Amino acid sequence: MGHVINTVLINRPIEEVFNLATTPKNWPRYHPNSLGVSGVTERPVRVGDVTRERANLGGRIGEGDWTVVEHEPLRRVVWTIDNPGFEGRLIYAFEAQAATTRFTRDLEYQTPFDSQPETAAQFEQYMHGESEKAVQNLKRVMESKG
Repeated sequence: MGHVINTVLINRPIEEVFNLATTPKNWPRYHPNSLGVSGVTERPVRVGDVTRERANLGGRIGEGDWTVVEHEPLRRVVWTIDNPGFEGRLIYAFEAQAATTRFTRDLEYQTPFDSQPETAAQFEQYMHGESEKAVQNLKRVMESKG
């Protein structure tokens, strides 16, 4: 099982960061792998919401349904995905720190090549890099809203 955690401080109030990050229509604005979304996309998600995402993972384009399984307003949202070839649990955590927001993206996942250590390690490195780009892009998008 792979696991990547990325954290960034965003110079915006927690309400703004939470609302933008948890509104799926915004995912393609900041996550480099997100090619588009459908389903619940126009508002911050709630428990039970399902968003279908089209994504590019290392050159492989696929679609999957992210289901919200936990929701604590302004604190955290947890999604799960269970697709052939990719299962995961994604946590977005938010913490107010004065006028800034600490945002953490925590992804645990399984792929068919988890039993191939070298390939799994390469994929985890790739996933960490893409997740880091996502949190940095989110920071850029949020802070350019000025």
